[in-house]
Amino acid sequence: MQLRYHGQDNDLNAKNDEAMNENKCEMENKLVDIFRSRSAGPFLFLGSGFSRRYLGLEDWRGFLSKFCVAGKPFEYYLSAANGNYPKVAALLAKDFNEYWWTAPEYAGNVERYKSKIKDETSALRIEICNYLSNS
Repeated sequence: MQLRYHGQDNDLNAKNDEAMNENKCEMENKLVDIFRSRSAGPFLFLGSGFSRRYLGLEDWRGFLSKFCVAGKPFEYYLSAANGNYPKVAALLAKDFNEYWWTAPEYAGNVERYKSKIKDETSALRIEICNYLSNS
C-alpha cells in the first residue's frame, strides 16, 4: 500500500500539466513551421457527421435529394451509381448543371456566378454553398 499526501498529488498533477503544455507548445510550433513553409494554407475537412451533429443538416441522402430538381428522384441516381454516393453526386451534378442554366428559380444565381463556372459540377457546388450559407 502506498500512502500519498495531498501535496504530493498536487505536485504530480502540476508536473503532468506542465509536460502537456510543453508538448502542446511544441506541436503548435511545428504546425506553424509547416504552414509557413507551404505556399497554400491548410485545408480542414469535416465529414457529414459534423454538419448533422452541430448544424442540424441532413445526411448525405437527404442533402443530395434537395438538389434532385431535374425530374429524376434520388433513387434514380443511387441505382445508376450502384449505391456509390460520390458517383451519385457526380451524376446529379451533370443533370443539375443542365437544369440550373435555364430554371427561373436559379436565374439570379446564373447571372451572379456564371463567370465562375468551370465544369459541370460548378453549378451544384455553387448552390450547395448557397444552401449551407442560408442554413
